[in-house]
Amino acid sequence: MIQLDLLRLVKATRISIAEDVRTDLELDKIVAIASNGDKLIAETWMNVLLLGETSEEDVRYRQDAVKDALAHRETVLKMYSISGDVLDRLRREVFFFRTDDPAVVVHEASRGIEIFADALEELITLLRSTPRFSSKAFSDLMESLFANIDEKFISSAREVAKIFSFDQGIDFSVKLGKYNSLIDPILLMPKEKGSLLSKIFSVGKEYTYKLDPRDRPALKSYMT
Repeated sequence: MIQLDLLRLVKATRISIAEDVRTDLELDKIVAIASNGDKLIAETWMNVLLLGETSEEDVRYRQDAVKDALAHRETVLKMYSISGDVLDRLRREVFFFRTDDPAVVVHEASRGIEIFADALEELITLLRSTPRFSSKAFSDLMESLFANIDEKFISSAREVAKIFSFDQGIDFSVKLGKYNSLIDPILLMPKEKGSLLSKIFSVGKEYTYKLDPRDRPALKSYMT
């Protein structure tokens, strides 16, 4: 699991009179100018400014993170750009349609995995070429990223996306239950067409059942 809390905001709480302070000091105007119109940065600024009791340790932790960000300005800006690009691509390519069609839902999920894999690969490449961060905030983030994401992880993610594109159909292993009903369906890894292994393992008996994609009731009863 990737740890991401550069400002230690997860357990922080707002002051009880947060909205009154926000209005009296006209913080919205100040934050809008300081964030240069960036909605995410504005929300983060506002959250930090209206926090309740904060320990000296947390303040030093945040200050060290800011100093580190300034020392690695180009890298941090690129990291932020990568994350922003991911969200933009997801909005354009994945969440563009609103539909209950299973085929579209699966296609969007597959495309989403591909987009995240591309972004993670770009991020890891960037960080490996960056001088070491000194603050605990960024050091812990880097350690967490490198511990959870590598070439094998990214390759596996792309393989999963490829599987769920279902270009060659879907292979299931099932058992026959009472009254010849199909039970315990298991999604099988697709075999590469034309490979030696696929030829060897295709010698045995194989039964194929084609379900009309328009037959929603049958599909629902089969999957449940």
